[in-house]
Amino acid sequence: MNMTTLHIAIVEDNDDLRDNFEFFLRSKGHIVWGAASAESFRRQRQVTRTDIALVDLGLPGDDGLSIIRELQAEPTCGLIVITARGEMQTRLEAMSAGADHYLVKPVDLRELYVTIEATWRRLSAPPKPSLPRDDETLAAEAGQLWRYNPSERTLTAPNNCQLPLSNTENRLVNLLTAHAGELLPKPQLLHALYSGEDTSDFHRVEVVLNRLRQKARQLGLMLPIRAVFGKGLVFAARCSRAKP
Repeated sequence: MNMTTLHIAIVEDNDDLRDNFEFFLRSKGHIVWGAASAESFRRQRQVTRTDIALVDLGLPGDDGLSIIRELQAEPTCGLIVITARGEMQTRLEAMSAGADHYLVKPVDLRELYVTIEATWRRLSAPPKPSLPRDDETLAAEAGQLWRYNPSERTLTAPNNCQLPLSNTENRLVNLLTAHAGELLPKPQLLHALYSGEDTSDFHRVEVVLNRLRQKARQLGLMLPIRAVFGKGLVFAARCSRAKP
């Protein structure tokens, strides 16, 4: 497969390993930059394009999962985990957080490159052709109007594609759409989903959201739910709500 020139970030605190990956990928014609921590990656990414990020989990300070969770809402950035952690629970957590692939060290460079190719195929795939839409649907889509029905537990996209919701997903969407356009802080979201439980683990909310996003992707939808790092979530589109 002939890939275009990619901009690849390598987030790895082992200098020798990071340099080795950088040298290999540059020899393939790609533009590569490295970071030794999540903090330095965030700073550099503000000014540097990133098509695919190779992320180690065991980083100093914030771990690699924090990067995966931040970037998974961006459909134009591929995420590949490269880690020494091979246990299934960590693998499932990373994939649930939004990673495209999970590689366990030591990684063969040929396997790494094939994985990058597979990730790029997903990113560059043309969108699926949509069915003909009537005037009402086109008008709604132009305004990005989503429709939420709490009693039927459905969220309907501007193209009339309907996303069914579990009980927990329904509680999350109910709160977010009731305050569309507003940033809802983590404590408020936790209370809405797990009222009566003694918990401050926002990761439980993130798991619900990631599963919902995966369901939406299977239908060709990109949810307008945005995560604001360290603060909370916002439903970033107009939404009409049916009466419960």
